[in-house]
Amino acid sequence: MSMSHHLDDATLIAFAAGTPDEAIRVVIASHLAMCPECRDKQRVAEQLGAVVLDEIEPSTLDADAFNNVLEKLDDDELSKPDLSEAPEQPPAREDGIPAVLSRYLGGNIRDIAWKRAVPGVSIYDIPLSKTATGSLKLFRIAAGKSVPEHSHSGSETTLVLRGHFTDDFGTFGPGDISELDDDATHAPMIGGSEECICLVAIDGPLRFKGVLSRALQPLIGL
Repeated sequence: MSMSHHLDDATLIAFAAGTPDEAIRVVIASHLAMCPECRDKQRVAEQLGAVVLDEIEPSTLDADAFNNVLEKLDDDELSKPDLSEAPEQPPAREDGIPAVLSRYLGGNIRDIAWKRAVPGVSIYDIPLSKTATGSLKLFRIAAGKSVPEHSHSGSETTLVLRGHFTDDFGTFGPGDISELDDDATHAPMIGGSEECICLVAIDGPLRFKGVLSRALQPLIGL
């Protein structure tokens, strides 16, 4: 599986530290299960974190400390760690969905109770723990359809499981991940002849541009 869009280094460091909310952690972990390149970098981030915790003395961090860690993630030697003793990724189920996501779905992706939002777009709300502050959703969008143009009141982290979509930030296929903040505006368009299924973590309501889209927003829960 060839991927073009990967996790940001800062996201990998935050994930290693356990700081993202549950919904985002599930998306990140699902991408890691699909992406060997990001798994390599994640292992490095965890190694660096362990070294820092072992060696650092309680003090105020230097202003350049975070940038120094990012530079180490890009270092040629550190970016190719020895993974011979790393645990294998949990196997995916028959439908190819990462095991970490399968545990949340509690069944085959073909059997989940999709909610039809608008023609060509269905959504499934994935249950999270009571302490979760964001939401985690599966989107199933028919080929040739598009999501109305919108911005975000928080972050939107999207992992493509099947199919492809294109927006202002590129073309995203299986395994690709998109990390957008509240400055980003886009209108994803589904390409090819195959429906697109995406896993999306949202930590705030979307901000649709069109009048009709805004009117429908309460009905589709976005």
